[in-house]
Amino acid sequence: MNLTSSVSMVYDGGHYIVVDSPSATDIHSKELMLKGIISRNVSPGEIQYVVTTHGHPDHFGQGNFFPNARHFFGSYEYSDTNFISTELHTNDTMQLTKNVQLWNTPGHTAQDVTVIVHNVPCCGIVAVTEDANESAGIWFQEAWNPIIGKFSRNKVLCYADYIIPGHGKLFKISREMKTNADCYTKYENEPMKHNGTKAEQLPMFNALTETPSPAEQYLLNELKENPLAKKLQKKLSNVQMPAEVAPYVQQFAKRISKVLEPQNDALAPDVLPQLRRWRDSFAKFWKQYMNAN
Repeated sequence: MNLTSSVSMVYDGGHYIVVDSPSATDIHSKELMLKGIISRNVSPGEIQYVVTTHGHPDHFGQGNFFPNARHFFGSYEYSDTNFISTELHTNDTMQLTKNVQLWNTPGHTAQDVTVIVHNVPCCGIVAVTEDANESAGIWFQEAWNPIIGKFSRNKVLCYADYIIPGHGKLFKISREMKTNADCYTKYENEPMKHNGTKAEQLPMFNALTETPSPAEQYLLNELKENPLAKKLQKKLSNVQMPAEVAPYVQQFAKRISKVLEPQNDALAPDVLPQLRRWRDSFAKFWKQYMNAN
């Protein structure tokens, strides 16, 4: 597999931000990165922020060329041997500069971060992502957690106008892509609302605390029954969901159905191994949900 990541430089009101860098052994891409920065009359020492979108080796390795910068990876900022937790440790978003935010967007890896750039003269809102691209196929197959990843991907698709993917050139988010991401679906209570340049997350199902990683799923496959399915079935049989929760359950069920296709007994035959138990479990969940409505 031959991989070369995108390297982006953002200028925002006197601040220079570099997003990702080539791997430590990719000499050719390192030279292209440095030439690109210098061609804009900026020296590596003038870069104030370096953001690594995730921990795959094709996206970091040349950060040492920016010794004066503040370096960010996941929910941490680090310098020399000092590491401190950032706002992303407890929040989904973090304001980096006036027009630039960092978003927690786990899925491809557990520590994915997307750089959201507002008020770009040519393009409106631009999202510099980890490995999301125009086609979700390869990204989905390689994801640490495809279900959480789909939520993160859709959140970015619905919010931004353009994407700079982890591999490839900038592209405009088409109306078809937004439609497929449920961006135009209306709910009684919207799960995400936007206020200027800030995205406010409303309370909803926290998949991060319930969804096993592929490694955990491998262990779960050794069991006769998925503990998550057992937990869901127990709750459904004993708890009457209050009316105010219904819109969130409706949204969650619809999105899960698009991922796992449990409706009408149409189980997806070609499903990723780590999703097989999810498919079967949520098929049962879907039936109970539909019968209750």
